[in-house]
Amino acid sequence: MAEYNRWMNDRVFEAAAKLDAATLTADNSFPALNALSDFPQPSSLSQPLAPDLASLRHYWRQLDELMERWVAELAPEHLSTNIAYGNMAGVWRRCRRY
Repeated sequence: MAEYNRWMNDRVFEAAAKLDAATLTADNSFPALNALSDFPQPSSLSQPLAPDLASLRHYWRQLDELMERWVAELAPEHLSTNIAYGNMAGVWRRCRRY
């Protein structure tokens, strides 16, 4: 799975490298991601997301479905944007294309 993940990430960056800077920095929003507010927001990496394995599996399936809906909303120009993200410490970063 780790090898596949690396391979897939390489494909994403190869696609993004073909896009211009304006496309990479454009602000985009996706309706499917609005559902993320219904998911637990852990305060640390050690905080459990579910009380047991069955609940965790249910949680993860919901998250997978959300990701599939989000991916269906993506267009080629979306892959050219910079990625902004916050870590568990609340520090925000922006990945940019090189």
